[in-house]
Amino acid sequence: PAIYLAVLAPSYVVAGRYQEAIQACELMLDRSRKGEINPLFAHVWLAEAYVGLGQMDKARAQAEEVLKIDPKFSLENEKRLTAFKDPVHGERRLAALRKAGLK
Repeated sequence: PAIYLAVLAPSYVVAGRYQEAIQACELMLDRSRKGEINPLFAHVWLAEAYVGLGQMDKARAQAEEVLKIDPKFSLENEKRLTAFKDPVHGERRLAALRKAGLK
């Protein structure tokens, strides 16, 4: 199911397995074209994965896609919606998304 990918991609990002996260996100985007999942999730996680790989142009491109889908996207909302047991993961995530150009 598509929801599996929405759990798999973040797990890979948190583990620092960015290439695998990108692959999972690409599958999420395929599923989103079939209406199975919101593509926003994939673009947010792709932005973070590309920052992790130091591919800032790709990270910024993903951030632009996020804002096309949701012009009101905010890191404040993302912080409330994405909980981590270890707060370090959440802070690392927000820092990466800021680097990608999200606010």
